[in-house]
Amino acid sequence: MTDSTSLAPGNKLIRVGVVGLSTSGWASMALAPALQHPSLASKYCLTAVSTRSDASAAASAKAYSTATNVVKPFSDLVMVSVRPAAHKEAALSAISAKKSLFLEWPAGLNLEETTEIAEAAKLQGVRTIIKEYVDGGKIGQIAMSPREYGFWGPRVNERNDHTISKDGGATMLEIALGHELDILTHMLGDFASVSATSSIIYPTATMFSLDSKCNTVSWVFLGVPSSQLPIRHQSAARNES
Repeated sequence: MTDSTSLAPGNKLIRVGVVGLSTSGWASMALAPALQHPSLASKYCLTAVSTRSDASAAASAKAYSTATNVVKPFSDLVMVSVRPAAHKEAALSAISAKKSLFLEWPAGLNLEETTEIAEAAKLQGVRTIIKEYVDGGKIGQIAMSPREYGFWGPRVNERNDHTISKDGGATMLEIALGHELDILTHMLGDFASVSATSSIIYPTATMFSLDSKCNTVSWVFLGVPSSQLPIRHQSAARNES
Protein backbone atom coordinates (compact mmCIF):
# COMPACT_ATOMS: atom_id res chain seq x y z
CA MET A 1 0.00 0.00 0.00
CA THR A 2 1.34 3.44 -0.82
CA ASP A 3 2.10 6.08 1.76
CA SER A 4 -1.15 7.94 2.40
CA THR A 5 0.68 11.24 2.89
CA SER A 6 1.74 11.15 -0.76
CA LEU A 7 -1.80 10.60 -2.00
CA ALA A 8 -3.65 13.53 -0.52
CA PRO A 9 -1.57 16.63 0.26
CA GLY A 10 -2.86 18.88 2.99
CA ASN A 11 -6.08 17.79 4.66
CA LYS A 12 -7.83 16.42 1.57
CA LEU A 13 -9.53 13.04 1.82
CA ILE A 14 -7.92 10.18 -0.07
CA ARG A 15 -10.47 9.07 -2.66
CA VAL A 16 -10.75 5.28 -2.78
CA GLY A 17 -12.09 3.11 -5.58
CA VAL A 18 -12.66 -0.59 -4.88
CA VAL A 19 -12.68 -3.29 -7.55
CA GLY A 20 -14.82 -6.20 -6.36
CA LEU A 21 -16.80 -4.47 -3.61
CA SER A 22 -20.24 -6.10 -3.58
CA THR A 23 -22.70 -6.03 -0.69
CA SER A 24 -21.93 -9.61 0.39
CA GLY A 25 -18.46 -10.61 -0.85
CA TRP A 26 -15.05 -10.67 0.81
CA ALA A 27 -14.41 -6.95 0.34
CA SER A 28 -17.66 -6.12 2.15
CA MET A 29 -16.30 -7.94 5.21
CA ALA A 30 -12.56 -7.22 5.00
CA LEU A 31 -12.25 -3.77 3.41
CA ALA A 32 -15.44 -1.69 3.58
CA PRO A 33 -15.90 -1.83 7.40
CA ALA A 34 -12.38 -0.47 7.93
CA LEU A 35 -12.93 2.39 5.48
CA GLN A 36 -16.14 3.32 7.32
CA HIS A 37 -14.54 3.20 10.78
CA PRO A 38 -14.26 6.64 12.42
CA SER A 39 -10.47 6.31 12.66
CA LEU A 40 -10.20 6.10 8.86
CA ALA A 41 -13.33 7.96 7.73
CA SER A 42 -11.53 11.26 8.31
CA LYS A 43 -8.73 10.20 5.93
CA TYR A 44 -10.37 8.05 3.26
CA CYS A 45 -13.51 8.51 1.18
CA LEU A 46 -15.06 5.75 -0.94
CA THR A 47 -15.75 7.34 -4.33
CA ALA A 48 -15.93 4.47 -6.83
CA VAL A 49 -16.92 0.81 -6.96
CA SER A 50 -16.54 -1.80 -9.68
CA THR A 51 -18.14 -5.25 -9.78
CA ARG A 52 -19.02 -7.85 -12.41
CA SER A 53 -22.44 -6.33 -13.13
CA ASP A 54 -24.06 -2.90 -13.25
CA ALA A 55 -26.74 -4.06 -10.81
CA SER A 56 -24.31 -5.17 -8.10
CA ALA A 57 -22.21 -2.03 -8.56
CA ALA A 58 -25.31 0.12 -8.12
CA ALA A 59 -26.25 -1.85 -4.99
CA SER A 60 -22.75 -1.30 -3.57
CA ALA A 61 -22.89 2.40 -4.35
CA LYS A 62 -26.19 2.67 -2.50
CA ALA A 63 -24.97 0.62 0.47
CA TYR A 64 -21.71 2.49 1.04
CA SER A 65 -22.66 6.04 0.08
CA THR A 66 -23.69 8.80 2.48
CA ALA A 67 -25.01 12.32 2.01
CA THR A 68 -21.45 13.63 1.97
CA ASN A 69 -19.86 10.64 0.26
CA VAL A 70 -21.39 10.30 -3.17
CA VAL A 71 -19.90 7.61 -5.39
CA LYS A 72 -18.05 9.31 -8.24
CA PRO A 73 -15.74 7.91 -10.94
CA PHE A 74 -12.63 9.45 -9.37
CA SER A 75 -10.04 7.89 -7.08
CA ASP A 76 -6.52 8.40 -5.76
CA LEU A 77 -6.19 4.86 -4.44
CA VAL A 78 -7.53 1.69 -6.06
CA MET A 79 -8.15 -1.37 -3.88
CA VAL A 80 -8.47 -4.70 -5.70
CA SER A 81 -10.44 -7.48 -4.01
CA VAL A 82 -11.34 -10.10 -6.61
CA ARG A 83 -10.42 -13.72 -7.32
CA PRO A 84 -6.70 -14.27 -8.03
CA ALA A 85 -7.39 -15.04 -11.70
CA ALA A 86 -8.62 -11.44 -12.13
CA HIS A 87 -5.89 -9.73 -10.08
CA LYS A 88 -3.53 -9.04 -12.97
CA GLU A 89 -5.98 -7.25 -15.24
CA ALA A 90 -7.38 -5.06 -12.46
CA ALA A 91 -3.99 -4.26 -10.95
CA LEU A 92 -2.28 -3.40 -14.23
CA SER A 93 -5.21 -1.18 -15.22
CA ALA A 94 -4.85 0.79 -11.98
CA ILE A 95 -1.08 1.02 -12.32
CA SER A 96 -1.24 2.15 -15.94
CA ALA A 97 -3.65 4.90 -14.87
CA LYS A 98 -1.01 5.98 -12.31
CA LYS A 99 -3.29 5.16 -9.40
CA SER A 100 -1.86 4.06 -6.08
CA LEU A 101 -2.70 0.40 -5.56
CA PHE A 102 -3.74 -1.82 -2.66
CA LEU A 103 -3.84 -5.40 -3.95
CA GLU A 104 -4.93 -8.21 -1.66
CA TRP A 105 -2.98 -11.45 -1.34
CA PRO A 106 -1.84 -13.44 -3.32
CA ALA A 107 -1.31 -10.65 -5.90
CA GLY A 108 -1.91 -12.62 -9.08
CA LEU A 109 -2.66 -16.17 -10.11
CA ASN A 110 0.95 -17.35 -9.93
CA LEU A 111 4.54 -16.18 -9.46
CA GLU A 112 4.80 -14.93 -13.03
CA GLU A 113 1.78 -12.64 -12.64
CA THR A 114 2.93 -11.44 -9.22
CA THR A 115 6.32 -10.52 -10.67
CA GLU A 116 4.72 -8.72 -13.61
CA ILE A 117 2.48 -6.69 -11.30
CA ALA A 118 5.40 -5.83 -9.00
CA GLU A 119 7.61 -4.72 -11.88
CA ALA A 120 4.85 -2.57 -13.35
CA ALA A 121 4.30 -0.90 -9.97
CA LYS A 122 8.03 -0.30 -9.56
CA LEU A 123 8.17 1.44 -12.94
CA GLN A 124 5.47 3.82 -11.70
CA GLY A 125 7.51 4.64 -8.60
CA VAL A 126 5.13 3.18 -6.02
CA ARG A 127 6.10 4.14 -2.49
CA THR A 128 5.48 1.60 0.25
CA ILE A 129 4.83 1.96 3.96
CA ILE A 130 7.87 0.59 5.84
CA LYS A 131 7.48 -1.02 9.26
CA GLU A 132 9.59 0.59 11.95
CA TYR A 133 8.53 -0.64 15.37
CA VAL A 134 10.14 -4.08 15.23
CA ASP A 135 13.35 -2.92 13.57
CA GLY A 136 13.63 -0.06 16.03
CA GLY A 137 13.37 -2.40 19.02
CA LYS A 138 10.37 -0.55 20.45
CA ILE A 139 8.59 -3.79 21.44
CA GLY A 140 11.68 -5.66 22.58
CA GLN A 141 12.93 -9.04 21.40
CA ILE A 142 10.40 -11.34 19.71
CA ALA A 143 10.61 -14.82 21.25
CA MET A 144 7.53 -16.51 19.76
CA SER A 145 4.77 -15.81 17.25
CA PRO A 146 2.12 -18.59 17.13
CA ARG A 147 -0.50 -18.44 14.38
CA GLU A 148 -3.80 -20.25 13.77
CA TYR A 149 -6.19 -20.25 10.83
CA GLY A 150 -9.84 -21.28 10.79
CA PHE A 151 -10.80 -21.57 7.13
CA TRP A 152 -10.82 -24.33 4.48
CA GLY A 153 -12.88 -26.74 6.57
CA PRO A 154 -15.26 -29.52 5.48
CA ARG A 155 -18.03 -27.12 4.31
CA VAL A 156 -17.41 -24.59 1.53
CA ASN A 157 -19.76 -21.87 0.32
CA GLU A 158 -20.36 -22.38 -3.41
CA ARG A 159 -19.27 -18.82 -4.17
CA ASN A 160 -15.84 -19.81 -2.80
CA ASP A 161 -15.48 -22.90 -4.99
CA HIS A 162 -12.29 -21.44 -6.49
CA THR A 163 -10.56 -21.99 -3.13
CA ILE A 164 -10.83 -25.76 -3.66
CA SER A 165 -9.52 -25.93 -7.22
CA LYS A 166 -5.76 -26.37 -7.50
CA ASP A 167 -5.79 -24.06 -10.53
CA GLY A 168 -7.70 -21.22 -8.88
CA GLY A 169 -4.69 -19.63 -7.21
CA ALA A 170 -6.52 -19.53 -3.87
CA THR A 171 -5.86 -22.82 -2.07
CA MET A 172 -4.95 -23.02 1.61
CA LEU A 173 -1.24 -23.00 0.79
CA GLU A 174 -1.57 -19.94 -1.43
CA ILE A 175 -4.01 -17.89 0.67
CA ALA A 176 -3.88 -18.90 4.33
CA LEU A 177 -0.23 -19.95 4.53
CA GLY A 178 0.77 -17.19 2.15
CA HIS A 179 -0.86 -14.52 4.33
CA GLU A 180 0.77 -15.87 7.47
CA LEU A 181 4.25 -16.19 5.99
CA ASP A 182 4.00 -12.80 4.32
CA ILE A 183 3.26 -10.86 7.49
CA LEU A 184 5.62 -12.94 9.65
CA THR A 185 8.61 -12.52 7.35
CA HIS A 186 7.82 -8.84 6.81
CA MET A 187 7.67 -8.09 10.52
CA LEU A 188 10.21 -10.55 11.89
CA GLY A 189 12.53 -11.30 8.97
CA ASP A 190 13.23 -14.42 6.92
CA PHE A 191 13.36 -17.90 8.47
CA ALA A 192 16.75 -19.26 9.42
CA SER A 193 15.43 -22.82 9.00
CA VAL A 194 12.09 -24.52 8.38
CA SER A 195 10.65 -27.80 9.69
CA ALA A 196 7.09 -28.55 8.58
CA THR A 197 4.52 -31.34 8.40
CA SER A 198 1.24 -31.44 6.50
CA SER A 199 -1.79 -33.70 6.55
CA ILE A 200 -5.25 -33.82 4.97
CA ILE A 201 -7.78 -33.52 7.80
CA TYR A 202 -10.93 -33.29 5.65
CA PRO A 203 -10.77 -35.55 2.57
CA THR A 204 -14.41 -34.63 1.82
CA ALA A 205 -15.57 -31.10 1.02
CA THR A 206 -19.29 -30.30 1.00
CA MET A 207 -20.38 -27.42 -1.21
CA PHE A 208 -23.36 -25.41 0.00
CA SER A 209 -25.33 -22.31 -0.89
CA LEU A 210 -26.73 -19.76 1.53
CA ASP A 211 -29.99 -20.13 -0.37
CA SER A 212 -30.19 -23.90 0.12
CA LYS A 213 -30.37 -26.33 3.02
CA CYS A 214 -26.80 -27.54 2.43
CA ASN A 215 -27.93 -30.98 1.29
CA THR A 216 -25.93 -31.22 -1.94
CA VAL A 217 -22.45 -32.72 -1.87
CA SER A 218 -20.57 -31.55 -4.94
CA TRP A 219 -17.08 -32.67 -4.00
CA VAL A 220 -16.68 -36.18 -2.61
CA PHE A 221 -13.15 -37.41 -2.06
CA LEU A 222 -13.65 -40.30 0.36
CA GLY A 223 -11.44 -43.22 -0.57
CA VAL A 224 -9.41 -41.20 -3.07
CA PRO A 225 -5.63 -40.95 -2.49
CA SER A 226 -4.58 -37.44 -1.53
CA SER A 227 -2.33 -37.25 -4.58
CA GLN A 228 -5.44 -37.37 -6.78
CA LEU A 229 -7.38 -34.67 -4.95
CA PRO A 230 -8.00 -31.48 -6.96
CA ILE A 231 -6.23 -29.54 -4.22
CA ARG A 232 -2.60 -28.51 -4.49
CA HIS A 233 -0.81 -30.33 -1.65
CA GLN A 234 2.85 -30.02 -0.71
CA SER A 235 4.58 -31.09 2.46
CA ALA A 236 7.90 -32.07 3.94
CA ALA A 237 6.17 -34.99 5.65
CA ARG A 238 2.72 -36.44 4.99
CA ASN A 239 0.26 -38.17 7.28
CA GLU A 240 -2.30 -40.20 5.33
CA SER A 241 -4.05 -41.80 8.31
